[in-house]
Amino acid sequence: MKKNEHVIFATNLQKCRQALGWSQTKAAVMLGIKRATYAAYEERRSLPPVTFLPHLARTMGITFMAGFLENPDFSYEEQEKEFLVTCESEIETRYLAAAEHERMAVDKILGIG
Repeated sequence: MKKNEHVIFATNLQKCRQALGWSQTKAAVMLGIKRATYAAYEERRSLPPVTFLPHLARTMGITFMAGFLENPDFSYEEQEKEFLVTCESEIETRYLAAAEHERMAVDKILGIG
């Protein structure tokens, strides 16, 4: 991770923990790690291994990991909405880029037009 990404990770980790109403100690217990290790993540002294991220997401209820890792304005409470908007934007982009006959097929399937 780059330095800025490291800051985003630590900040968003703290936001999620606080949104859950957890202390650093409780977060560490829930994640099965030492409190000092968890504190190091929030205090930007250390990063977890990439293989730890799926466990972190499941345990803390992070449903939009890309937003968590990349967005400095990430909101734990709004993450599902953010994910839906991202998905909808991608679908719209692909639909508009599709050939006319493909768009007509999609429209027919969806009962549009």
